[in-house]
Amino acid sequence: MRLVKISIADRFVKHGIITSDDKELFSYGLQQGLVLLLNIFTTVIIGFAFGMVWQSVVFLIAYIPLRSYAGGYHAKTQIRCYIFSVLLIITALLGIWLLSWINLGSILIVLFSGGIVYIKAPIEDPNKPLNQLEKIVFRRNSRVLLLILFGMIFLFWFINASISVCLMMAIITLSFMILLGSKRLIKQ
Repeated sequence: MRLVKISIADRFVKHGIITSDDKELFSYGLQQGLVLLLNIFTTVIIGFAFGMVWQSVVFLIAYIPLRSYAGGYHAKTQIRCYIFSVLLIITALLGIWLLSWINLGSILIVLFSGGIVYIKAPIEDPNKPLNQLEKIVFRRNSRVLLLILFGMIFLFWFINASISVCLMMAIITLSFMILLGSKRLIKQ
C-alpha cells in the first residue's frame, strides 16, 4: 500500500496537481483513506458472512462520525487497528443478533453508554494531541451527534426497532472505546 501511495503522490507532484511540499500530507491522507475503505469493505464482508449486511452498514453510518469526534482507543500499529476493528465489528454484530434489545435493561445500558460518551469525549490519541480549540469543537460535535443518534433511536424504535438496535450498539461500542482510551491515557 505504501508503494502505491508514494507512486500516486509522485505522479501528482509531477503533473502539478499537488506541490512537493504537500506530498507527505497527501500521502498520509491517501493512506488513511485506503485504510478506511478497507475497513468499510471488511465490515460489509463480515456483515454478508453473518447475513447482516444492512445492520453492519447502519452500525458504521452511526459509529464512524461519532468516533471521529469522540475519539477513544487507538491501536499502536495499523495492522493491530485492523485486527481490533474486525473483532469489534464481529462483536457488535453478534450483540445485535444475539441480545434481546426490547427491554428496560437495554435502554439503561445505552443511556449509561451515552453518558460516558457525553461526559468523557473527546479522548485524544497520544500520538495526535488536541489543542484547546479542537477539544471544544470535538466535544460539541460529539455531543450533537450523540443527541442526534438518540433522537434517531427514539424515532426508529416505533418505525423499525432493528435500526434502533444498530444505533444503540454504535453508542455502546463507542463508550467501550472511550473507556479503553481513557485507561490508556491514565497509564501514560
